Amino acid sequence: MAGALGVLSAVAVQATREPQSVPAPIEQVVVSADTLAQARSLRDEAEALTPTEVWLDEAVRERWLPLAADLERTLQHPDTPSALRRELEATLAALERAGVR
Repeated sequence: MAGALGVLSAVAVQATREPQSVPAPIEQVVVSADTLAQARSLRDEAEALTPTEVWLDEAVRERWLPLAADLERTLQHPDTPSALRRELEATLAALERAGVR
C-alpha cells in the first residue's frame, strides 16, 4: 500500500505540473480514475480499522503511522487536487477515529 501512496502523491503533483497556458484552479485538476480508486481503497481500509485492532496489533500501527505521515505531507502540498485531498482527509480522519494518530 505504501507504493500506492507514492503513486497517489506522484500523480497528484504531476497533474499540476503539466504545462498549461493558464493554470487550472486546483478544484478543476483532473485526477485519474485509478488514482482515485487507490485513494478510496486506502480510505476504506482505514475506515475498517477498529481501536481495539490498533491497540492490540503493533503491526497495524507500524504500517499506518508512516502512511499517515505521508498523507499529511501530501495534504500540505498546495497543488494536491481537491478530489484527492478529500479522500486523503477522510483516510486521516478514519485513522484518527481508530487511534492510529
